[in-house]
Amino acid sequence: MADAATIGVEIRLVPGQSEATLLDRLRIELGADVTVERLEQAGSVETDAGNPWVRSVFDVMEGYFGGRPVPAGVPYFTDGSVLTPAFGNVPTVILGPGEPQMAHKTDEYCRVSLLEASVEAYTAIARRTP
Repeated sequence: MADAATIGVEIRLVPGQSEATLLDRLRIELGADVTVERLEQAGSVETDAGNPWVRSVFDVMEGYFGGRPVPAGVPYFTDGSVLTPAFGNVPTVILGPGEPQMAHKTDEYCRVSLLEASVEAYTAIARRTP
């Protein structure tokens, strides 16, 4: 029987979650003999859906999605967690082609039609931005 073990767990916070609360919970669940160490941390990003720029993006995307986009958190990393604070907490929307469940997998792909639609959408968004 081993006298020690090490495991690695990757947890990505979404808006509304607190790193301190998560670490406290891990310590409670794992017990007093366990050391919890954070190696890296990138904060979550949240923008008010009522922000005028966000509403403008949603206006454009409504035609592509066949309905108004619904704001939601995503449990994966994006450069937004680094770029948003670096640019002074500018409004941020995570928007791109492809299916998140395909990301970073063997034979990952994105349909050309989705890439073409994203170029059209990004162009329309840029044209609406003052």
